[in-house]
Amino acid sequence: MRVMGQRAVGICGTRATEFFYGDTHLVRHTALPHLVVASRFGEGAVHTLDAEAHRVRKALFVSLLMDDGIDAVAKLAGEAFDEAADAWRGGPPVALFDESARVIARAVTRWTGVPLADDEVDGLAADLVAMVDGFATVGPRHWRALAARRRRERWLAGLISGVRAKHVPVAADSALARIAFFEEDGGPLDHWPATGTALRTGDDDYTTAFGSWGVSRVSSTSSRRAAVSRARVTAAPARR
Repeated sequence: MRVMGQRAVGICGTRATEFFYGDTHLVRHTALPHLVVASRFGEGAVHTLDAEAHRVRKALFVSLLMDDGIDAVAKLAGEAFDEAADAWRGGPPVALFDESARVIARAVTRWTGVPLADDEVDGLAADLVAMVDGFATVGPRHWRALAARRRRERWLAGLISGVRAKHVPVAADSALARIAFFEEDGGPLDHWPATGTALRTGDDDYTTAFGSWGVSRVSSTSSRRAAVSRARVTAAPARR
């Protein structure tokens, strides 16, 4: 079997599932294509970590959903939809997809404790949609996704810095505060390098895996397109 030109193996069944989720059988940091990571998840996300680093980071996110975490975000989403529906009544027709993106943006920022002004909702919702719409693509959709992720990473990095410096008021039990003060490898989570030249400090294999995958994928895609264009030119009948 091949997926996107690369050899792949399909597995199924109980034993295969146990193997897949085992701690020592597979690695994550080379599993996801760069075009997915760069726009959808972000470099250094929990989806790309292995072994103890993965367990520690995953435990942080799972803890946010335990107890009433899931019920709380569901309740906030329901309330946000109710508020939006009240505003829609008696008004002009609305685009449900666009309005839903705004509603979900409001609900999730409330749940995480991220401050969001009314005039910031449209921009955040548009960027979140762009990141989902453009991952694993090439061309303008992917560029929009990358631009959206960079904007939101800078925005959130500023919030994290503000929370740590106590310039941004936030509830101590909020997701924002818990992430801001979460410690990994003996210190707080660092902001991602703006240059993107080192994906994880001291991990050359990680950097090479993502960097080379992205370059080879873009190069091969460009080569295929050039070949198709040449073939079309060659096959086109001469005009009289």
